[in-house]
Amino acid sequence: GGGAGGDAGAAGTGRPSEVPSEVGLVYVAWRLGSLILCANLLFNVSLQYTSVSSATVIASSSAVWTLLFSAWLLGEPLSLLRVASVSCGLAGVLLVVYGGAGEGAWGDDEHHHHPHAARALARISHSAAAVAHRAE
Repeated sequence: GGGAGGDAGAAGTGRPSEVPSEVGLVYVAWRLGSLILCANLLFNVSLQYTSVSSATVIASSSAVWTLLFSAWLLGEPLSLLRVASVSCGLAGVLLVVYGGAGEGAWGDDEHHHHPHAARALARISHSAAAVAHRAE
């Protein structure tokens, strides 16, 4: 009943009100907090089985999975801008973590790092995401 965040719904439409109740917010925070705790725990456990750089790339691939599952499960459109944004973001992570293509596996020689390319990809990715958000 009554006040901001009540259960009455939005003006007889049958939809919940715009502002969730305090109990609802606590419930959502508890669930999200639990998921974040599990994700961090699994990340730390994964370090026993792989390198920090590999675990970081795997964890950073969440944007790819979010894009694919939102298209598959929610019917979100896969626009070229969204795919390009996620691709640039993941490429930036790869550049930062692995340093670019140099001698050895993934250019692990410190003279082959490309910080300017990584920053440029990050800026492009953030700009594309901002444009995609405004277009929606």
